[in-house]
Amino acid sequence: MATRVSTQLLDSISDESVFPEIVDTFEQKASYFNEIMKGDGEDVSSKGCRIPAYLVPSASNGWSDEGGDLPIPVADEDAAMRVRFTRYRRAMEITWDALREMEKGKTLLKGVMGRVSRHSNSAFKELNRQMYGSGDGTVAIPLSLASLTITFANTTANGYTHGSRKILKNGRYQFISSTGAILAGGMSGNVCTCTAISRSGATATFDQVPNDLATAIGVGTCRLVYQNSYNRGLRGNLYHFSNGNEVYQTLSRQDYNDLRATVVDADTSDITVALFFELEQEMKFRTEDEDAGEKMWLCNPSQVYQYSLLGHSAKRFDGKEKTYDGAYKKYVIGGDVFTEDVDADYDKMYCVYKKAFRKFENRAFGPLREGSGFWRDVPAFTVGSEDTGTHKERVRGYLGWDGELGCIHPNWLGVIKNLGFKRLGVNY
Repeated sequence: MATRVSTQLLDSISDESVFPEIVDTFEQKASYFNEIMKGDGEDVSSKGCRIPAYLVPSASNGWSDEGGDLPIPVADEDAAMRVRFTRYRRAMEITWDALREMEKGKTLLKGVMGRVSRHSNSAFKELNRQMYGSGDGTVAIPLSLASLTITFANTTANGYTHGSRKILKNGRYQFISSTGAILAGGMSGNVCTCTAISRSGATATFDQVPNDLATAIGVGTCRLVYQNSYNRGLRGNLYHFSNGNEVYQTLSRQDYNDLRATVVDADTSDITVALFFELEQEMKFRTEDEDAGEKMWLCNPSQVYQYSLLGHSAKRFDGKEKTYDGAYKKYVIGGDVFTEDVDADYDKMYCVYKKAFRKFENRAFGPLREGSGFWRDVPAFTVGSEDTGTHKERVRGYLGWDGELGCIHPNWLGVIKNLGFKRLGVNY
């Protein structure tokens, strides 16, 4: 019988073609972080950084007749805001064999620094996500559960618009009750590892779920946070862009109203030019434009989509042209540009004067080298058994940043909240 050489017979002696790059399949844009947090930061010590503020002018005013009484002196008020810092950490673990392979350059991710660079990009993305939070470390807000699958809030009415978008597969999380307690009913420990995510369904599945979660959801707002991270996060926009009575950078907004941001409530209506104009006119009572400097409008791409619809009917088509273009490439309002960020809340439009914010930094982002250096041996023994224990053939390295997003001009902050939106970014 005749035989022939086929690719199947050649399989064991053939070289495999490999595309010479590692292809990213997800976005890691950190738009807000890059606008505000790049470059050198203000120094902050273990005691924090004190920001002296002139908060209340003297009210010693009066009018008098000839020879009449002069006004009674009334002191003006100075007080100090204080910014402290939080600590962000990221870990990696590599076997000795993998470490040698990377150092020999036999992988597409060249050397250890290639691995560190990849982790750094992911770290900046996480910092960018948290720049929209309140400092409590919230990643998502659970609404209901079916076995090991949780549905998360994705509407203004439910207090959070991102659903499960900021949850990461393999992440180690804890569920926190409305009273701040870690939920752990019926579980082994109190940590849940995410095994799958549906962004379109606003759900995530975990290896275990506390059996007291449903009861806690019925009582109040629960939160999903990274392990050991509750109330240790970066203080982002939910903290800064508020006109409530909170304690803000150690001072009371109830006592000092000018620490509040200017807030316009859209009451679920779509964005309009009138809402922009309302916020800008409101902020004239708070801000001197020539002092505030460069301004940008910061928002989710969903709001740029809504804004673009306002202009489509005004887009002129010249019949002499052979190409029809019904879209715009650049979006501005009053000459001020839009900065789009997928991590921004879907229902908010932030007016950001860049000089209002400062990055306060105790440690620049990078490898943690204290103690035994960047690479740490992984022990194979437990506490108390060191004399008979050994170590594993692997090492761990840690990256970190010690800092905070602080504001030196709270009166320069403005936001349009509760905007209507079309949910984008979930159709996959």
